[in-house]
Amino acid sequence: MPIDEYLTHPYVHPFNRKIVEAALNSPGMTLHELPGTYSKETHELFFLSDPL
Repeated sequence: MPIDEYLTHPYVHPFNRKIVEAALNSPGMTLHELPGTYSKETHELFFLSDPL
């Protein structure tokens, strides 16, 4: 489905629209591991590629 159609589709929840808009307007995200927290085998932690 084209992105413009998705963002204006009446069945798409506003929360989902915001997630897609945030992804389109962000510098991207990369996978990180935080020592002392979750392991990469059990969790995926994503953070902004270029922190604000």
